Amino acid sequence: FFYYYSWKTPCRNCRHRKMTEGTTRELAHQGLTDADACALSKELATNKTLTSIDLRSNQIGDAGATALEQAIRFENTTLIDIKISDNPCCTSNPSTVANILRLAQRNATLNSSKTPRTARTSRTRASPTSLSSLAPTSSI
Repeated sequence: FFYYYSWKTPCRNCRHRKMTEGTTRELAHQGLTDADACALSKELATNKTLTSIDLRSNQIGDAGATALEQAIRFENTTLIDIKISDNPCCTSNPSTVANILRLAQRNATLNSSKTPRTARTSRTRASPTSLSSLAPTSSI
């Protein structure tokens, strides 16, 4: 019997770091199962900092892939890069995996079109005098 309550408490067969730390999570070759993917999808629903996750070469099946797809589709808009190859779900349910990748691409497009207001207002504006100093001078 394994405990999958939260990524803050690692399950007995894996050593997971907190999902809330940083923006990238490397979970490849960890033996993650559908139950792990379901717990991860619950964390993705509330996590607003994670942008990239590597789930390659695990044991994630159809149920885990479906849970991840639903979390990314309806809750998470920050995850833009997900690697999920070499899992059982890739051969048994490739359409779900394709949807996961498409949704991550959608998030990337949404996030690239959002420019924070502080970034727009904090740009340095060139004055006319500084622009005139950049104009090419001709020597006649």
